[in-house]
Amino acid sequence: MSILVRRFAQIDTIFLEFEGGLFSISEKRELEKVLVNIFHHYILDVILDNLENPDRIIFLEKVTVSDEYNLIDFLRAKIIGVEELLKKECEQLRLEILDDLKKGK
Repeated sequence: MSILVRRFAQIDTIFLEFEGGLFSISEKRELEKVLVNIFHHYILDVILDNLENPDRIIFLEKVTVSDEYNLIDFLRAKIIGVEELLKKECEQLRLEILDDLKKGK
């Protein structure tokens, strides 16, 4: 799981909404993999949309090799309120996913 997904996505809270065995263990594992990928790409998209072109390249290099603190420090320097932005965006996506899952019950 990527550093950014672990820090901002709160995927486990999606499963807390469905206590009582709605998903089997194998379904939960598969869904978790899908959710990690969705959040990973969503977070990257939000970040890249908020960076200038030269910083996008630097970010893409850092995201593959930097530790969490160096990456977050870089983003803080380049995007004002980045943590609040990512928390807000991830929460919005989380609610959309929950809504979709509830409709699919």
